[in-house]
Amino acid sequence: PRSTLFPYTTLFRSEVASQLFAKSPEYKSVEDATWFLQTLRPDDAHAVPQVVGLLALGEEVAAKAAVAVWTLALKPKARPKITECGGMELLTKAVAYYLENPELQAAGCGALRLLCQGHPLAQQNRRALVTKLTGVEALAAALRYHRQDVEVQREACGALRAISAKYPPGARKAVENGGIMLCLQAISDCVDEAVGEAACKALEAMQCACEVGENSSVRVAEDAEAVDRKSTRLNSSHLCNL
Repeated sequence: PRSTLFPYTTLFRSEVASQLFAKSPEYKSVEDATWFLQTLRPDDAHAVPQVVGLLALGEEVAAKAAVAVWTLALKPKARPKITECGGMELLTKAVAYYLENPELQAAGCGALRLLCQGHPLAQQNRRALVTKLTGVEALAAALRYHRQDVEVQREACGALRAISAKYPPGARKAVENGGIMLCLQAISDCVDEAVGEAACKALEAMQCACEVGENSSVRVAEDAEAVDRKSTRLNSSHLCNL
Protein backbone atom coordinates (compact mmCIF):
# COMPACT_ATOMS: atom_id res chain seq x y z
CA PRO A 1 0.00 0.00 0.00
CA ARG A 2 1.17 3.52 -0.76
CA SER A 3 0.84 4.62 2.87
CA THR A 4 3.44 2.08 3.98
CA LEU A 5 5.91 2.89 1.20
CA PHE A 6 6.58 6.49 2.14
CA PRO A 7 8.33 5.94 5.50
CA TYR A 8 10.59 3.27 4.01
CA THR A 9 11.38 5.43 1.00
CA THR A 10 12.28 8.32 3.29
CA LEU A 11 14.41 6.02 5.40
CA PHE A 12 16.34 4.65 2.42
CA ARG A 13 16.94 8.10 0.94
CA SER A 14 18.14 9.35 4.30
CA GLU A 15 20.56 6.46 4.31
CA VAL A 16 21.84 7.48 0.86
CA ALA A 17 22.28 11.09 1.97
CA SER A 18 23.98 10.07 5.22
CA GLN A 19 26.44 7.77 3.47
CA LEU A 20 27.23 10.36 0.81
CA PHE A 21 27.75 13.08 3.44
CA ALA A 22 29.99 10.82 5.52
CA LYS A 23 32.03 9.47 2.62
CA SER A 24 32.46 12.49 0.35
CA PRO A 25 35.28 14.14 2.39
CA GLU A 26 37.31 10.95 1.82
CA TYR A 27 37.01 11.21 -1.96
CA LYS A 28 40.10 12.87 -3.43
CA SER A 29 39.75 11.31 -6.87
CA VAL A 30 37.37 9.29 -9.03
CA GLU A 31 39.22 6.16 -7.94
CA ASP A 32 38.59 6.94 -4.27
CA ALA A 33 34.86 7.15 -4.92
CA THR A 34 34.53 4.15 -7.21
CA TRP A 35 37.20 1.62 -6.24
CA PHE A 36 34.68 -0.73 -4.60
CA LEU A 37 32.67 -0.90 -7.83
CA GLN A 38 35.40 -2.97 -9.49
CA THR A 39 34.31 -6.11 -7.66
CA LEU A 40 30.59 -5.34 -7.47
CA ARG A 41 28.30 -8.24 -8.35
CA PRO A 42 24.53 -8.45 -8.90
CA ASP A 43 24.11 -10.11 -5.51
CA ASP A 44 25.64 -7.17 -3.61
CA ALA A 45 22.33 -5.52 -2.78
CA HIS A 46 23.78 -4.16 0.48
CA ALA A 47 25.75 -1.68 -1.64
CA VAL A 48 22.66 -0.07 -3.21
CA PRO A 49 22.57 3.13 -1.05
CA GLN A 50 26.26 3.90 -1.60
CA VAL A 51 26.08 3.16 -5.33
CA VAL A 52 22.96 5.28 -5.88
CA GLY A 53 24.57 8.19 -4.05
CA LEU A 54 27.49 8.17 -6.49
CA LEU A 55 25.14 9.13 -9.32
CA ALA A 56 25.18 12.67 -7.90
CA LEU A 57 28.97 13.14 -7.98
CA GLY A 58 29.69 14.33 -11.51
CA GLU A 59 29.97 12.78 -14.95
CA GLU A 60 32.93 10.42 -14.56
CA VAL A 61 31.75 9.00 -11.25
CA ALA A 62 28.11 8.95 -12.38
CA ALA A 63 29.01 6.90 -15.47
CA LYS A 64 30.64 4.21 -13.33
CA ALA A 65 27.76 4.37 -10.87
CA ALA A 66 25.22 3.92 -13.67
CA VAL A 67 26.99 0.73 -14.74
CA ALA A 68 26.93 -0.42 -11.11
CA VAL A 69 23.21 0.32 -10.72
CA TRP A 70 22.53 -1.64 -13.91
CA THR A 71 24.56 -4.53 -12.48
CA LEU A 72 22.59 -4.52 -9.24
CA ALA A 73 19.27 -4.15 -11.06
CA LEU A 74 19.91 -7.41 -12.91
CA LYS A 75 18.52 -9.03 -9.76
CA PRO A 76 14.78 -8.25 -9.48
CA LYS A 77 14.98 -8.34 -5.67
CA ALA A 78 17.30 -5.31 -5.70
CA ARG A 79 15.03 -3.14 -7.85
CA PRO A 80 12.64 -1.99 -5.09
CA LYS A 81 15.56 -0.89 -2.92
CA ILE A 82 17.16 0.99 -5.83
CA THR A 83 13.80 2.70 -6.37
CA GLU A 84 13.36 3.57 -2.69
CA CYS A 85 16.89 4.99 -2.53
CA GLY A 86 16.05 7.50 -5.27
CA GLY A 87 17.72 5.57 -8.07
CA MET A 88 15.01 6.41 -10.62
CA GLU A 89 15.33 10.14 -10.08
CA LEU A 90 19.13 10.22 -10.11
CA LEU A 91 19.42 7.92 -13.11
CA THR A 92 16.96 10.00 -15.12
CA LYS A 93 18.76 13.22 -14.26
CA ALA A 94 22.14 11.71 -15.13
CA VAL A 95 20.88 10.40 -18.49
CA ALA A 96 19.33 13.79 -19.29
CA TYR A 97 22.33 15.85 -18.15
CA TYR A 98 25.28 13.83 -19.49
CA LEU A 99 23.90 13.24 -22.96
CA GLU A 100 27.29 12.97 -24.68
CA ASN A 101 28.60 10.15 -22.47
CA PRO A 102 27.86 6.83 -24.26
CA GLU A 103 28.81 4.63 -21.29
CA LEU A 104 26.46 6.48 -18.98
CA GLN A 105 23.69 6.58 -21.60
CA ALA A 106 23.80 2.84 -22.28
CA ALA A 107 24.01 1.84 -18.62
CA GLY A 108 21.48 4.45 -17.49
CA CYS A 109 18.92 3.50 -20.12
CA GLY A 110 19.49 -0.17 -19.33
CA ALA A 111 18.98 0.41 -15.63
CA LEU A 112 15.77 2.39 -16.27
CA ARG A 113 14.54 -0.49 -18.42
CA LEU A 114 15.11 -2.98 -15.60
CA LEU A 115 13.52 -0.74 -12.97
CA CYS A 116 10.33 -0.57 -15.05
CA GLN A 117 9.68 -4.31 -14.97
CA GLY A 118 9.78 -7.41 -12.83
CA HIS A 119 9.18 -6.07 -9.30
CA PRO A 120 6.38 -4.61 -7.15
CA LEU A 121 7.32 -0.95 -7.74
CA ALA A 122 7.69 -1.24 -11.52
CA GLN A 123 4.34 0.37 -12.32
CA GLN A 124 5.08 3.20 -9.90
CA ASN A 125 8.39 3.76 -11.70
CA ARG A 126 6.79 3.80 -15.13
CA ARG A 127 4.24 6.33 -13.93
CA ALA A 128 6.98 8.51 -12.44
CA LEU A 129 9.04 8.47 -15.64
CA VAL A 130 6.03 9.55 -17.67
CA THR A 131 4.47 12.13 -15.36
CA LYS A 132 7.26 13.55 -13.18
CA LEU A 133 10.77 12.78 -14.35
CA THR A 134 10.81 13.50 -18.11
CA GLY A 135 12.20 10.00 -18.53
CA VAL A 136 10.77 9.44 -22.00
CA GLU A 137 12.28 12.72 -23.18
CA ALA A 138 15.69 11.62 -21.89
CA LEU A 139 15.43 8.28 -23.69
CA ALA A 140 14.41 9.99 -26.93
CA ALA A 141 17.36 12.37 -26.65
CA ALA A 142 19.73 9.42 -26.15
CA LEU A 143 18.39 7.73 -29.28
CA ARG A 144 18.76 10.90 -31.33
CA TYR A 145 22.28 11.72 -30.14
CA HIS A 146 23.79 8.22 -30.27
CA ARG A 147 22.33 6.95 -33.53
CA GLN A 148 25.32 4.73 -34.33
CA ASP A 149 25.93 3.37 -30.83
CA VAL A 150 24.57 -0.17 -30.69
CA GLU A 151 24.41 -0.40 -26.89
CA VAL A 152 22.65 2.93 -26.42
CA GLN A 153 20.14 2.15 -29.17
CA ARG A 154 19.42 -1.31 -27.77
CA GLU A 155 18.97 -0.17 -24.17
CA ALA A 156 17.01 2.99 -24.94
CA CYS A 157 14.62 1.09 -27.22
CA GLY A 158 14.27 -1.53 -24.50
CA ALA A 159 13.43 1.15 -21.97
CA LEU A 160 10.79 2.65 -24.28
CA ARG A 161 9.24 -0.78 -24.57
CA ALA A 162 9.26 -1.27 -20.79
CA ILE A 163 7.56 2.09 -20.26
CA SER A 164 4.98 1.53 -23.02
CA ALA A 165 4.01 -2.13 -22.62
CA LYS A 166 0.35 -2.42 -21.57
CA TYR A 167 0.52 1.14 -20.22
CA PRO A 168 -1.26 3.54 -22.61
CA PRO A 169 -0.02 6.77 -20.94
CA GLY A 170 3.55 5.55 -21.37
CA ALA A 171 2.94 4.51 -24.96
CA ARG A 172 1.33 7.87 -25.78
CA LYS A 173 4.27 9.70 -24.22
CA ALA A 174 6.66 7.65 -26.32
CA VAL A 175 4.70 8.42 -29.49
CA GLU A 176 4.53 12.14 -28.65
CA ASN A 177 8.32 12.22 -28.30
CA GLY A 178 8.98 10.65 -31.69
CA GLY A 179 9.32 7.08 -30.48
CA ILE A 180 7.99 5.56 -33.69
CA MET A 181 10.50 7.26 -35.97
CA LEU A 182 13.36 6.78 -33.51
CA CYS A 183 12.76 3.02 -33.38
CA LEU A 184 12.52 2.83 -37.17
CA GLN A 185 15.78 4.76 -37.45
CA ALA A 186 17.41 2.39 -34.97
CA ILE A 187 16.48 -0.54 -37.19
CA SER A 188 17.75 1.28 -40.26
CA ASP A 189 20.96 2.75 -38.84
CA CYS A 190 22.20 -0.08 -36.59
CA VAL A 191 22.71 -3.34 -38.43
CA ASP A 192 22.51 -5.33 -35.23
CA GLU A 193 20.02 -8.07 -34.48
CA ALA A 194 19.60 -7.13 -30.81
CA VAL A 195 18.88 -3.49 -31.69
CA GLY A 196 16.35 -4.53 -34.32
CA GLU A 197 14.61 -6.85 -31.90
CA ALA A 198 14.47 -4.20 -29.14
CA ALA A 199 13.19 -1.55 -31.53
CA CYS A 200 10.50 -3.80 -32.97
CA LYS A 201 9.31 -4.84 -29.53
CA ALA A 202 9.12 -1.15 -28.57
CA LEU A 203 7.02 -0.45 -31.66
CA GLU A 204 4.73 -3.32 -30.74
CA ALA A 205 4.38 -2.00 -27.18
CA MET A 206 3.49 1.48 -28.45
CA GLN A 207 0.42 0.13 -30.18
CA CYS A 208 -1.55 0.46 -26.95
CA ALA A 209 -1.34 4.24 -27.40
CA CYS A 210 -4.40 3.68 -29.61
CA GLU A 211 -6.38 3.26 -26.40
CA VAL A 212 -7.19 6.95 -26.47
CA GLY A 213 -8.51 8.63 -23.35
CA GLU A 214 -10.40 11.88 -23.10
CA ASN A 215 -7.22 13.97 -22.93
CA SER A 216 -5.39 12.21 -25.76
CA SER A 217 -4.86 13.95 -29.06
CA VAL A 218 -6.12 12.69 -32.40
CA ARG A 219 -2.54 12.97 -33.72
CA VAL A 220 -1.28 10.54 -31.08
CA ALA A 221 -4.01 8.07 -32.00
CA GLU A 222 -3.16 8.36 -35.69
CA ASP A 223 0.56 7.92 -35.00
CA ALA A 224 -0.09 4.91 -32.80
CA GLU A 225 -2.23 3.31 -35.49
CA ALA A 226 0.66 3.86 -37.90
CA VAL A 227 2.83 1.74 -35.60
CA ASP A 228 0.69 -1.30 -36.35
CA ARG A 229 0.96 -0.79 -40.11
CA LYS A 230 4.72 -0.22 -40.01
CA SER A 231 5.29 -3.15 -37.66
CA THR A 232 3.38 -5.39 -40.04
CA ARG A 233 5.54 -4.29 -42.96
CA LEU A 234 8.70 -4.88 -40.93
CA ASN A 235 7.52 -8.34 -40.04
CA SER A 236 6.73 -9.24 -43.64
CA SER A 237 10.18 -7.99 -44.66
CA HIS A 238 11.80 -10.23 -42.04
CA LEU A 239 13.52 -7.28 -40.34
CA CYS A 240 12.30 -8.54 -36.97
CA ASN A 241 10.02 -11.02 -35.31
CA LEU A 242 7.41 -9.23 -33.27
